[in-house]
Amino acid sequence: MFKIHISEDKIKTSTDSAAHTSHRPASTAAWPVLYSEIICAEWCEERRTQSSGKMQALPSCKYGANCYRKNPAHLAQFSHPGTPLAKGDSQDSGNDEPAAKRPRPSPCPASPTSVTATAASSRTAGGNTEQAGSQVDSAVATAASSQASTSPAASPAPSNDDGDCESIDLTQCPAYVTGDETSREATADWLREAYGVPFPADFFCLWDFCYGQCPASPKDALKPLLGVKLMGPYDFLAGLFADESILSVKSVHLHHRFYFDQPELLTILAEDKEDGQHLGYFRDDPSDAPAFVALSSNWSDCTLAPVANNALAAVVFIADKLLEREKNKAKVSELKTLRDNLTVYAAQHNCPVSVKNVDHLRSKKIVGRPLNRIGIVVPYDKEEDVGYRPLPMTNGKLKTLLDRIAQSKTKEERERHGDDLHQIVTFVQFANDECDYGMGLELGIDLFAHGSKVFHSTLSHLLPTAYELLGRDTFARVIRLHLANRTKSISI
Repeated sequence: MFKIHISEDKIKTSTDSAAHTSHRPASTAAWPVLYSEIICAEWCEERRTQSSGKMQALPSCKYGANCYRKNPAHLAQFSHPGTPLAKGDSQDSGNDEPAAKRPRPSPCPASPTSVTATAASSRTAGGNTEQAGSQVDSAVATAASSQASTSPAASPAPSNDDGDCESIDLTQCPAYVTGDETSREATADWLREAYGVPFPADFFCLWDFCYGQCPASPKDALKPLLGVKLMGPYDFLAGLFADESILSVKSVHLHHRFYFDQPELLTILAEDKEDGQHLGYFRDDPSDAPAFVALSSNWSDCTLAPVANNALAAVVFIADKLLEREKNKAKVSELKTLRDNLTVYAAQHNCPVSVKNVDHLRSKKIVGRPLNRIGIVVPYDKEEDVGYRPLPMTNGKLKTLLDRIAQSKTKEERERHGDDLHQIVTFVQFANDECDYGMGLELGIDLFAHGSKVFHSTLSHLLPTAYELLGRDTFARVIRLHLANRTKSISI
């Protein structure tokens, strides 16, 4: 078995100060009531679809003279009747008053006091720690969803379908033929349809290599020497579901999805035990090819670390780690032979391996680093400062806050710490309104990476909304399914 410690030199930890300080809220006193995710989504969708050409008549902003938005992109896309910005020209209108000083609207009928009261009234004392924390967490989500239902602008809430109602026709799954290009293309298309993400050439190259090592059972070919098995989507190549005619969407997305596996991670290799480490493709957008292969743990740690540039390199990485501590000469010789053969095979199939600086390209695009340390990447316009704003709390302080909520034993503790989280969620709503979707994604990943189920209620609203606003609908579906069925018991 391989056992790998994720060292600090593999991961750049988050800093206490963020570069994007212009959005950092200083106080909550001036903020209006909590906006619902649905309203935010509608506003942002309008901003994406309406014309912003200077030669065309601009559509009117729904809040007119009461609009508080100061984003240059918004002022260029919408007219504001009754104000000097009515012509849609924020530069030449002669308006000397900063947009930030215009009064903010109150689109929801409730007041800040009533929102807090609603959350507080849903909390009850007693019960175990996890149940108590869940009540606080549920109150935050209830406050948001109740406002969405009372607002005339709100749309129906996103469906929380668990995926059992939808199924995949396994009779259409092609039987993969090792080394056959036509078969590879057909299988890749089917897997993409099933998982909602593309599968790179190295995925099939690793299977073909393992088939050459053990034709009877390619998915177990690496087990005797490395202690790992091919997992997840490889089971379709292995014909594991050959006797089935249909398979639910839930079963596909949750197959070998471990406790701390966020939607961006798709497991392909794992130790042959439930509490072992595993490796998977990591991508920031479901339409992208994997950025790298990341190393994760089943349940003991939320940390993710980029370790290889492709699936073949991931096996080389495991072999190298085992060689570092192996003392048996015969075993060392076998490991070196496997590593060398795999490296040559990868080069012959145009899949060169690399286990160093595999995230150098992605690291330049990272805007924030949640608790899992691997960072988030979202579209960010530096010129307009749109796409991301940092959380109003460092990772260390946020971790402490989440620990306190999860471990609260009294009603007073739950209310005090729960209100602190509620305040941050409120900031996320304003960030979504101004198209800074990265803030909600970062907080959602933080809550998921913390691991306590007391945050699942808030997560079920926060993270799917972030993914959908970013156009990552496949990830939104995966996180809904995972949260509804999250467990540390995985059948290997």
